[in-house]
Amino acid sequence: MDRCGVSHAVISSHLAIQLDAAEGNAQTAEIVAQAADRFTGYLTVNPWQDPAGELDKWGRDTRFGGIKLHPDLHDYPLTGRRYAPVWEFAQRTGCPVLTHTYDGSPYNDLPMVDEVAARHPGVVILAGHAGATPLGFDAAIEVAQRRPGVVLEVCGSFNTGADIATMVREVGADRVVYGSDFPFIDLRMSLGR
Repeated sequence: MDRCGVSHAVISSHLAIQLDAAEGNAQTAEIVAQAADRFTGYLTVNPWQDPAGELDKWGRDTRFGGIKLHPDLHDYPLTGRRYAPVWEFAQRTGCPVLTHTYDGSPYNDLPMVDEVAARHPGVVILAGHAGATPLGFDAAIEVAQRRPGVVLEVCGSFNTGADIATMVREVGADRVVYGSDFPFIDLRMSLGR
């Protein structure tokens, strides 16, 4: 992070995403407590593991700055009712929600982001990977143009500098945010794009 000029990162636990949201969120809180000047946490919500309980426990904890959803890994659609506590919490508090998006996914395709954004116009939704593929980028741009609360997040393996420039041109620099997906992808690769 220091070599790349990244002073602060928003992080989430792989354990929380893939296996145990409660334990993973506790680990995220612990890491942030050790280096609050460098990290803020994403509160990971698994729709199968007591979403309301995780929001009640951690939702107001200042170590967390947003909510993270990964519908593909949880085999549950972004539009499903089990995510209702997330959207209600985000609407009430202004907490942003980062969701994984992937063009063609049965769980988090861009039409699902569009539907959720239409139902909850006061929620800021970070469209993680901005659709993840060239067709997905186009769909993500269209959704962001229709839904002012949708922000495109550009981490991933498939986008290029030209794709990011198109996103900025089409939706504005204030609606496209840097993301790296590190440690999966080197910070320098995303910065280079």
